[in-house]
Parts: sequence; C-alpha cells; structure tokens
Amino acid sequence: MEDAARLDSYANGEGYDWIFAEGPASLVRDYNVRSQSSYVGIGRDGAILSRRGYGADGASFWRGVLDTLRSS
Repeated sequence: MEDAARLDSYANGEGYDWIFAEGPASLVRDYNVRSQSSYVGIGRDGAILSRRGYGADGASFWRGVLDTLRSS
C-alpha cells in the first residue's frame, strides 16, 4: 500500500493535476465499493461520474474518464 506522500510525489512528478486522496472508511459503504480494485470517479458535487472494477482499459478510456472528472 502506498502512503499519501509517495502518491503525491508520483502524481506531481508525472504532471497529474487532479487530487489523489485517501478517504474515510465510510467511503467504501457510501459509494458501494465491493472490491479492492474499484475506481470510482466522484465529481465535485459528490455524484459518481464513473465506476469501474477489474479490467484492462486502455489509455483512451482513462483519458475520457479523467476529462469528465476534470470538467465536473
């Protein structure tokens, strides 16, 4: 498991401009996360904009997800 400082350093080094964050334990319940490899894109208003579990999605898929989140 990565610690927050290491994730932040990696994100900054790669030029990522979105927030990498840890959430409270209630986040798992509130957003119905059912597996460890769950990606939940949450907009600024708290609405789920994207939900994904296991899978091998390509770069174009993730660009679309991140563009949607960025514009939310």
